[in-house]
Amino acid sequence: IKDYVDEGVSGWKGTRRAYDQLLEDITDPESEIEGVIVYSISRISRNLLILLTAVQLFEEHNISFFSATENLPQDRSSNRLMIAITGAVSQNQSDVNAVYVKDRLNETAEQGFFTGGRVPFGYTTIEVRDNSKKKKRKKLNVFEEEATVVSKIFNLCVYGTSGKGLGLKAIATHLNQAGLTHRGNRWTITSLGRLLHDTTYIGKRIYGKNRKSNSSADQPIISKNPSIISNSLFDKAAKELDKRKPSNIECKGERSNSLLTGILKCPYCNSNMIINTGKSGRYKYLSLIHI
Repeated sequence: IKDYVDEGVSGWKGTRRAYDQLLEDITDPESEIEGVIVYSISRISRNLLILLTAVQLFEEHNISFFSATENLPQDRSSNRLMIAITGAVSQNQSDVNAVYVKDRLNETAEQGFFTGGRVPFGYTTIEVRDNSKKKKRKKLNVFEEEATVVSKIFNLCVYGTSGKGLGLKAIATHLNQAGLTHRGNRWTITSLGRLLHDTTYIGKRIYGKNRKSNSSADQPIISKNPSIISNSLFDKAAKELDKRKPSNIECKGERSNSLLTGILKCPYCNSNMIINTGKSGRYKYLSLIHI
């Protein structure tokens, strides 16, 4: 007897480690599996197509299929019908539950309550009373210790340490050297880029921003929360990030501390002159590499 357990994984998903291993073992020419027992048919999958595909595989390899909570008929035609009906009911219930959960979370976001998941850096959650439903909900609240770092990040992006904005790599280096961590982790280009693009920091947390539906009733929801920075600072940071895109070559000179960057070009091939340094950075000179 061998157990195949996918702990904490939805029965709707078609890709599950233990489930996939079961199918692989069944198709193994040296397999000794004679039967498969599940707690309920929905444990194979709540997706009807995946369920029926698995049952067909069992039949092709002469493997008996049993449910501990459902009495499946022994004859093949009735067995197939029972599995199909039970699977269809399970999928329908899963679809209904998904719509209910989605509607509930939409309502939660529209009312300005926290919908769950990872709390954004700079915030914590507090319990508040939802008078309409007479129960407690959670809302985002500014966590001052982290909010100070958030403000510093946006200011470094826009103004840097000497009036000129810093890039993501330079900001990460500055913060890490100062011992300012991202909840115990070092700052990276990825974590900084995500933070600097997050409208939560101007009081607009977007719920469902990755939705792909074109339905007007299924659009992202803007949930209001306390802001940490001003709209003006957020917009300036967005412009700085846009300037630093690799495709935006027009702003190279503006970003550089060296004169004539992006201006001097080769008169023959129109390539940009490159700034090099000598004497450990004491001197700078322009050169050109022809390939």
